Amino acid sequence: MVDTENSYFLKEGTPEETLFIPLLVKAKEYCNKAPLVKDSKAFEISQKIRSDSKRFDGGSMAHVGILTRCQLLDKVVADFIQRNTEGIIINLGVGLDTRFDRFDNGKIKWFDLDLPEVINLRRIFFSENARVKYIGSSVTDLTWADEISVSKTDKLLIIAEGLLMYLTQEQVINVFKYIHECFPAADFYFDVVHSYFTGKAISSQFIWGLDQARDIYGINNNLSLVEHWSIGDFNINRQGFLLRILNLLPATRNRSQILHVTFK
Repeated sequence: MVDTENSYFLKEGTPEETLFIPLLVKAKEYCNKAPLVKDSKAFEISQKIRSDSKRFDGGSMAHVGILTRCQLLDKVVADFIQRNTEGIIINLGVGLDTRFDRFDNGKIKWFDLDLPEVINLRRIFFSENARVKYIGSSVTDLTWADEISVSKTDKLLIIAEGLLMYLTQEQVINVFKYIHECFPAADFYFDVVHSYFTGKAISSQFIWGLDQARDIYGINNNLSLVEHWSIGDFNINRQGFLLRILNLLPATRNRSQILHVTFK
């Protein structure tokens, strides 16, 4: 990371650099007259970050997908907090996500995990307190749960947004096994890309994907697929002509999905 006149960079070409994409998408959307996601903190941070807008723009096709993904996971978090006012939320691959700030009810406990250099960047714009803790670790370094104390009766939500597609299948298998061992009662929500899009990218290549949501059973047979949503099914009025055409084909209609799983 480079600090030059209050501007910040992560090493170019790394997966962690992709954290700027959803941040800048939400910052741009903040200025929309009818925003899908209203994120003033993202806009504030964007004014302090020096970035190559072309490299992190994501394009119009990615823009609505990122916002829809955020919108759906926002609802998941809001519903969880409404049902579990003192619950625990773990955000894997947090980047510069602002959800704690936007949904904190003054009672929940929250853990944000990302690579050490990302957490260092995060500390510039956010602060820990008694109920939110940062964990500087790769999700694939299978010791991070040691920093999270939960009981068998704690209500626990885990989210992983824009993360798993940058891991290898072996790494994904190991992460699922680890979560099952450490947090067997958790509800786990995460997004996946269709395998058609592996090897493709906005700024860093996607590595792992699924053809269909039920293929997740090949990753861990101790889970239950509770529900799943295709990003292409939402915010149709914000999708351009090409995206609407892509919605007609299985591979491109399910270009991005959110899956909700629990463990047996």
